[in-house]
Amino acid sequence: MTKREKWIAEFKIRKNGAEAIEELKELEDHRGRDGIEELRDKILEACFFATDYERSRDFYEISRVMDKESLKIKPLLECIKQNEAVAWIKAENFLLLLAKKGISIHIKKKDEDAEDTGIITFENDLPKILEIIVESIYESESSRYGDSCSVVGNIDYSKDLTGKNQPVDVSLMGLIFELRLIIEKWLVSKGVYEGDSLSRQSDNDSKRFLHYEIITLFVNATLDKSYTAKEIKNKLKKHLDSNPKTRYGRRMIFD
Repeated sequence: MTKREKWIAEFKIRKNGAEAIEELKELEDHRGRDGIEELRDKILEACFFATDYERSRDFYEISRVMDKESLKIKPLLECIKQNEAVAWIKAENFLLLLAKKGISIHIKKKDEDAEDTGIITFENDLPKILEIIVESIYESESSRYGDSCSVVGNIDYSKDLTGKNQPVDVSLMGLIFELRLIIEKWLVSKGVYEGDSLSRQSDNDSKRFLHYEIITLFVNATLDKSYTAKEIKNKLKKHLDSNPKTRYGRRMIFD
């Protein structure tokens, strides 16, 4: 049994967990019993990930910190590019440190009689190798480009977060956001996909989201809280008012 399977099994037999699952029956008229089971499974998976989340294991958070620190080596990179003597010293030290760790680098010399492989002599390559290594760290695309620069947990803010503090409780807000998204999509027979956002038709009675009680039961049972449905609704509203481009982000958590 996996960690997730064990947590879900325990959730189902806890009093508050069982009550939350029982409350899903009020939606049975929409998709039938099979549909409710599908909804339950998606919700429980989201609940598990909320309890399992830690910023210290979040790929996106780690990447942003590394990229922020990597920017500090720009002066070194410029120095290496402009001063071959410095590059030689640093590169030779790099090879020495590798050797001490039992690692050696072998670069084939260019055979003038053979087909041009694009490999120049080791002597000429050494400073360039160091430059490439440092440049690869400085210009890493791990978080400064693409979706990863804007995601925390399962919340995609649609803006670059590198070097910015996001004080949001990811487990709580991520769970509230995802549970509403799951139910909202389920009601129209759709799944949740990366990049999805909420439909905020709050001014239209026929489309108003009416199931914060269900979300509240699962949030409280998962995170051992005692929120009211009104508090949960207001928390989500406040978050979305401040971050109107919030989308669903793909989790990347290190075990």
